[in-house]
Amino acid sequence: MLVVKVEVWPGGNVGRAFEISRVGIANVSHLDDVSDYEMTALMERDKQEYVLRSEVNKHQRDLGWEPLVQRAMTSLFLAERLAHAVPYDDPVAQFLREGSYERRDN
Repeated sequence: MLVVKVEVWPGGNVGRAFEISRVGIANVSHLDDVSDYEMTALMERDKQEYVLRSEVNKHQRDLGWEPLVQRAMTSLFLAERLAHAVPYDDPVAQFLREGSYERRDN
């Protein structure tokens, strides 16, 4: 899983930095050469946290992480109609909040 953390550094001051979003990008197709991904984003607006989920399909893994992150951000933020709100206690959202996740394969 890739995790993208978005912070604001007021006036470029890292000492005053605060996080405004965290996005988890998870491969859901067993690391195939052309893979599908699900994204879960913790967002904040008006001091309220909300959770969005979206997906990227048919990403060529040999292109690297940069195009994947670009597609993920586009799906979540520029094409918000593709994203949908998920329950606040969504397990992936909990993982992003806590910074640890124990995968359980069924």
